[in-house]
Amino acid sequence: MGGWGWVVRRLQVLFGKEGAEREMEEEIRDHIERETALNLAAGMRPEEARRRALVAFGGVERHKEEVRDARGVRLLDDLVQDSRVALRGFLREPSFTLAVLLTLGLGIGGNVAMFAILQGSLFQALPYPRADRLVLGRVTWNGEVGQTVSGPDYFDYLDRSTSFAALGAFTPFELRGTLTGEGEPDRVTAILASREYFTALGVNAALGRTFSADEAELDGPNVVVISHGLWERRFGSDPAVLGRAATFNGTPYTIIGVMPAGFRLALDTDAWLPMQRGGPWAQARQFHNFVLVGRLGDGVTLARAQEDVDRISASLAEAYPETNRDKGLAITPLREALLESYRTTLLTLMGAVAVLLLIACGNAAGLLLARGSARRGELAVRSVIGAGRGRLGRQLLTESTLLALGAAVVGLALASWIQRGVLTFVALERLGPVEPELSPAVVGFTLALAGFSVLLFGALPAVRTARTHPAAGLGSGMRTAGSRAGTRFRSALVVAQVALTAVLLVSAGLLLRSFDELRRVDLGFDASDLLTASVQVGDAGYADGPSRVAFFRTLMERIRSIPGVEGAGMIDRIPVRMSGGNVRVDLPERFGTSGVFGQLAYQRSVLPGYFGAMGIPLVAGRDVAWTDDAGTPRAIVLS
Repeated sequence: MGGWGWVVRRLQVLFGKEGAEREMEEEIRDHIERETALNLAAGMRPEEARRRALVAFGGVERHKEEVRDARGVRLLDDLVQDSRVALRGFLREPSFTLAVLLTLGLGIGGNVAMFAILQGSLFQALPYPRADRLVLGRVTWNGEVGQTVSGPDYFDYLDRSTSFAALGAFTPFELRGTLTGEGEPDRVTAILASREYFTALGVNAALGRTFSADEAELDGPNVVVISHGLWERRFGSDPAVLGRAATFNGTPYTIIGVMPAGFRLALDTDAWLPMQRGGPWAQARQFHNFVLVGRLGDGVTLARAQEDVDRISASLAEAYPETNRDKGLAITPLREALLESYRTTLLTLMGAVAVLLLIACGNAAGLLLARGSARRGELAVRSVIGAGRGRLGRQLLTESTLLALGAAVVGLALASWIQRGVLTFVALERLGPVEPELSPAVVGFTLALAGFSVLLFGALPAVRTARTHPAAGLGSGMRTAGSRAGTRFRSALVVAQVALTAVLLVSAGLLLRSFDELRRVDLGFDASDLLTASVQVGDAGYADGPSRVAFFRTLMERIRSIPGVEGAGMIDRIPVRMSGGNVRVDLPERFGTSGVFGQLAYQRSVLPGYFGAMGIPLVAGRDVAWTDDAGTPRAIVLS
């Protein structure tokens, strides 16, 4: 309470300053008058009596300053006065003020933007209970970490492991389709998830429930859990949605649950379908379609869990050598796995904007030094009439502090714009929506940057200017030495600025070169003037394959007839952006044994005209044709 009491007393003195000043002047006047009366009584003339009284008192203004120091209000009084003088000076020099605010504001804004993004991605806790116990499981081939795990392998890990409180699985890709039933058809996305998926994440349905044991078995009931967003968009947040029917890509499902708002993992999907043991996506050990998410049991370390799954992987390799030889499972903390593709980029950008702030501080320091040189006469006059070097230094430091605070406000305004640009350049889709906000931590970081900037660009110029001898501004005798020292300081500042700018420019050049190299990578198709669109058809009138093919054929013919269109084609998964489904390729005449391990291929389904529209030349053979229908042998084109 003592510290707060001191502050309260000082504020009381500050706001009661006028009354205290009147009392002090009355006391001084009374003291001088009494001393003058004594001198008159001693026979002095009135003028001499008052002069002797003033000399004995020792200087009115000096005693006033001593009393103010004793009351502890001088520093606060000086701060208010210095702030007023600084603001008047800034208004007289708007071009200088605007240049410093924009220069520092850009440096502070870039750092604030990156801090907010890092806080929302690298440092913010995952939205799951005890998220530090969550791990991600991915396949390894000869020790190299891949992505997806086969369904049968997952169920073996689930049944045999002893390290997990829960071990779930989900598809890291979305199933796109059309939701029909009540109302107009709706384009939605869905993923397959095991019954244990929700248990591992520790999240229950906000309405209804998640999958039961019988629904996770082969030929179990067709049920679906929908997202909070789909519930609002499609069903108007109707609590009676449970038990209603929804048809996804022609298959009827019963809605059994609605997940909480914002629930997601890696993908922002509309619905979750049950992963069934032995089902279409989980029946073959050579097909890898799932990523595992597990919650470590109490007291279980990551190393112990890895030893547990390594033991299971070894037994699977012995039991299924054709598909599981040299195959394992890597256990990685969930946050680390989600961030591994973003961490380096974000930290590199943070380093770049930190260098930008240093350059901005150097530029601001140069502007302040130039302004200090122009104000040398003013400061010299103030020094001659009684202002000490410490007093001048405080005045200059106050000006720097006000500039830094103004730049902090400008930086906060620019930070939102910079954030949007960075998030466009570095899409953090695996982490979910990263929406930096003006949190107390961000505001505190901004103020800390402002303080750091004052020390970096304001303190040294203030000290350098305050240490200049007063005569340097009034005469010519002391200018040479001061000019040499000032020149050396400014030269060092310029060298530092040039070095930092060179570092930033070289880094930017390397990034641009890398970007250019990426643009030059041969994608296997001509991406220039290429447009994509997603089309889905419902079951009404298109329930079978031939009717759907006829629809797409008519659609492509109409698209090709549009002026300016040179070609049109169709594919089920867009190249690069979406991976194809994997299939096993058996070549017994070459490898000797059907189903040799490692002969996996990714396949996509296309319609005639696709290769021409993509600018993909045929090396040999022919394109797929409309005559390659259900009544003819299946046709494939190899990469």
